[in-house]
Amino acid sequence: MAQIFVSHSQRDTSIKKFFVEIFSVSTIKGVFKEIEGFSTIPSFEIQRDIENSQTVFLLLGPHLNELKHTRDWVVWEMGVASEAKKEIWVFEPLNFYGKIDIIVPQLSHYVPYRETNEFKRYIKSIIESYDDVPLLKSVLRGGTIGGLLKGLEGAVIGSLADAILTDPSRKRPIGFPVRCNKCKSLYRLHFKIRLLRCPVCNAILELIE
Repeated sequence: MAQIFVSHSQRDTSIKKFFVEIFSVSTIKGVFKEIEGFSTIPSFEIQRDIENSQTVFLLLGPHLNELKHTRDWVVWEMGVASEAKKEIWVFEPLNFYGKIDIIVPQLSHYVPYRETNEFKRYIKSIIESYDDVPLLKSVLRGGTIGGLLKGLEGAVIGSLADAILTDPSRKRPIGFPVRCNKCKSLYRLHFKIRLLRCPVCNAILELIE
């Protein structure tokens, strides 16, 4: 079963609940590891979970922003994700916009959002685009059917064609590219707002239609 590692603060209860609900009706396992309150941290386990995940979500929130210990661990987790060549999705709730200043230099996607059904559907589509089960089934099916019809060469061609058509990443929301005019960082934004906080350097950007 495909999984996504979710970096967060357990004290941001509403934010966590919102994403847990989305994962509960998706085909992907959300890996939520709680670190506050532990005297020792199983860093090797967190690193393994990140390396075994298809991608990494970072859920920004007021408690994550305020708790230095948690912020430090999030920085480490994002470093592990970057080293493992994982795409990093940063989600920032619009009701706390202007109150969060965490920077994430390694991010690929930035999603300002509200806790609404519309955003639930959008985030669910992101999550399910990392489901590798349909892709695996198509490869196996293509190999079997192609092999029966055309021999080994046909099996390879058939499985590759079927895999391309059923690859869930083809349906992944891509947002649109934004380049910060201060730090020059490039990432993909998934919700247009007039004033944007750059999640890499905290500069305030004015987006022009």
